Amino acid sequence: MPCHYHLVNDETTENSEWRKFLCFPFSARALNFFTNAQIKTVGQLAAMSPKDLRRYRNVGWKTVVEIKMALANHASPQAAATTPLSDAAPLVAISTNNDIEMLLQEQIRLQTELRLVKDKLAEARASTPGKPKVKHAVFARWLELRDYNAVSNEFCLTQSRVRAIVSKAFREKLESQDRGEVDIYCYWKETRDYQRVAQEFDVPEFLVRNIVVRWNKLGYGSTVT
Repeated sequence: MPCHYHLVNDETTENSEWRKFLCFPFSARALNFFTNAQIKTVGQLAAMSPKDLRRYRNVGWKTVVEIKMALANHASPQAAATTPLSDAAPLVAISTNNDIEMLLQEQIRLQTELRLVKDKLAEARASTPGKPKVKHAVFARWLELRDYNAVSNEFCLTQSRVRAIVSKAFREKLESQDRGEVDIYCYWKETRDYQRVAQEFDVPEFLVRNIVVRWNKLGYGSTVT
């Protein structure tokens, strides 16, 4: 069992007792608390209530229980038979046992309250209607305004992102109507008029231009009739 003797400066009677107390397998948080709070004797620590301990940074209920259990173990009859303790040892044992019982009850109460809060959060999430997808909202707003700059500012998106969302939405719309890019490209080859094609298929003119450019780059100009 590790003993943290580095926290003891000299070998007085009180420090000798503190030296033995430090043989308890304390967590790093508890050891840091001893250093920060300048705890140097068992009596000094035993005199602190759970509320006193909780006032220190990084000392939670788990650390408080750990410290109180160490005090109870140090002041137990078994420890008294093998370890010389101060005259206050029986009183320390009684007080620490009471503290532990109180802390355990407090832990149960807090766990019950936490469970109730989680249940309420789950109910609230289940009853909250789902938010509309951003892409659908962007497309609907664009159909209303027909202004990429205004829509991009409203949704905090770049204009290129808005164009991509609008393009994808129109492509999905075409697919639902059994019409695709090949239909747009063929009609453009027939008319060579971007605006007319856009009106015919009810899509933005930039989408028609993008489709034409892409199909031409892929070399479909001579194969699609």
